Amino acid sequence: MPVRIQDRIASLDALAAEMSARGWTAQVTTTTSRLASLFVQDPRDRAVCGDVLAARDDTTGDWWYWFGWAERIAPVETPATAADVIVRGLQRSGDFARRG
Repeated sequence: MPVRIQDRIASLDALAAEMSARGWTAQVTTTTSRLASLFVQDPRDRAVCGDVLAARDDTTGDWWYWFGWAERIAPVETPATAADVIVRGLQRSGDFARRG
């Protein structure tokens, strides 16, 4: 069953609120050629950023937040947990990139 764009955006909006509560910037992006996504960025280190999607897991049928590189983050019912995972994950990848 296809998901309405409004439901996908509502999930991303809930995550955006959680990211903002952690001091990060978050903006929902929509285009006609791609799924809606959430661009998140650490304002203290602009290189620490990424895109997050809300999409169904083809195996289970459950809805999850996903990093842009197709790694599951957390179920869409838990945006606070997802925000914590995103902050840790992106900060860790930013640290790795600066060392590399």
